[in-house]
Amino acid sequence: MKMNFDEVAEFTKEFKRLAKKYPSLPVDLGKFKKALPQVDIKNSKKNFTVLKEVNCVMVVKARLRVACLKGVPKTRIVFILKIEENNISFVEIYAKNEKEREDALRIDFYLNQ
Repeated sequence: MKMNFDEVAEFTKEFKRLAKKYPSLPVDLGKFKKALPQVDIKNSKKNFTVLKEVNCVMVVKARLRVACLKGVPKTRIVFILKIEENNISFVEIYAKNEKEREDALRIDFYLNQ
């Protein structure tokens, strides 16, 4: 199954900033994208958390393994999965040492678009 990926402007900005700090991040995100279609998100409790589910749309927070951090899962990525369209929109990426939780207002904004 082919997945389509896009990202919101805030994600792009956060990603560029974090990529300066963690040079392996672009490769790590590429691996994440490649593995995502094979993951059973609802039953993968350790690395994925479904924050919201409306009709055929899920908001998911996931642990992102960053090689620069020696595999310690301190980075989180939030995305909206539109199941029927096979589309994933990356909404937010953050390091746990900089920010404790996802931006609920931003998620709701993009979920309602």
